[in-house]
Amino acid sequence: HPAVISLGTIEGGRASNIICDHVLLKGTVRTINEDVRSNIPKMMEASIKGISESMGATYNFDYEFGQPELINYDKMVDIIIGEAKGVIGEENCIDLVDPVMGGEDFSEYLKIVPGAFFRLGTCNEEKETCVSQHNSRFDVDDDALQVGMKIMGASALAFLGQKAE
Repeated sequence: HPAVISLGTIEGGRASNIICDHVLLKGTVRTINEDVRSNIPKMMEASIKGISESMGATYNFDYEFGQPELINYDKMVDIIIGEAKGVIGEENCIDLVDPVMGGEDFSEYLKIVPGAFFRLGTCNEEKETCVSQHNSRFDVDDDALQVGMKIMGASALAFLGQKAE
């Protein structure tokens, strides 16, 4: 199972001609498997300990678990795909079968109620909104929000119709 360890910040030293006495590293970890997720801190600390000891350095390791993996409920995925095809056409629906290593707190909702996370494409070249969300030029084509609301509304109605049966 894949895991992504990203260092987002590296802080250390105050002058270019002085070897700093400490460095602070901060980052994120993303996994798609709970066993891997729970073992990552032990694996990271073993590596950090080995590197530190081999260089005669000390370390402090502080690991905070972020969001768990996001696991959609198959029945909800089927409902959303079916309704999305009705709203925007099958040719405009892409089923992301392979896991995506993004971070998303929607997984917290899925601990409480069955649901499914879906991505709404907001790229519109004419409006210059084709920039990824982690970019300073990110913008959303507001017209896409109406499409998203239609898909969510239709999915909710379809779900309620199935529940009534």
